[in-house]
Parts: sequence; structure tokens; C-alpha cells
Amino acid sequence: MIEENEHIEKKPQPAPQPQPEGLQRYCRYFGVPGGSERNTAASFYEERWVNEGGIFPLDEYEKYGLQDFEADDGVPITLKAMLFNRYHLSNGFYPEIAEMFKEWYARFYIGEKGE
Repeated sequence: MIEENEHIEKKPQPAPQPQPEGLQRYCRYFGVPGGSERNTAASFYEERWVNEGGIFPLDEYEKYGLQDFEADDGVPITLKAMLFNRYHLSNGFYPEIAEMFKEWYARFYIGEKGE
């Protein structure tokens, strides 16, 4: 007996996307009690990063030589790349933008947690 719709070719299903709950564990502000009040911009970009599946291009981040920046701090490189991109667009195209970002990151992104 032929089942109904048996003749329809089944399309391959896309690979499952990482669950936001798994990515959220890397966030310092988004989803953390009081986090969005302490750092609204960082919380917004973390939420965007989570909702996009933790994916962000690394081209610009690597172009500025940041691929090894704070590599062991527990923050995924794609999240740092997104933060750098937003910082860069918001603060201008200065030759020293990578150094400016490093200072901002240490002082206002990493340094604020728990304060």
C-alpha cells in the first residue's frame, strides 16, 4: 500500500542553529539581572549576537590585528568582533581604533561586571 505523500521528495532539513540559551551563558549583560541597566549598549549587542546564533564575520576584527586579543577571557571571538564593529562605527575611523577598542573593552565591557 502506498501512503499518501510518499511520492513527494523530502527536502534535507537545515542543521539546527545553536540555542540562544547556550550562547547567553557568554553574555555579561544580556539576560543577567540588572545587566541591561549597567550597560545598555553591550546588552543590546549581546542580545543581537545571541539572536543571530553567535555568528558575526571576523574580517574587520582580523584586519585590525585583534584575532588574539584577550583570547582566553571566555568571550567568544565572534562576540568581540561584533562589539568592535559597533565601537568602530560609533567612534570613527581613526588609525588607533584597535587600541581605543582594547581600552574600552577592558574598562567598560569586562571591567563593569559586578560593579
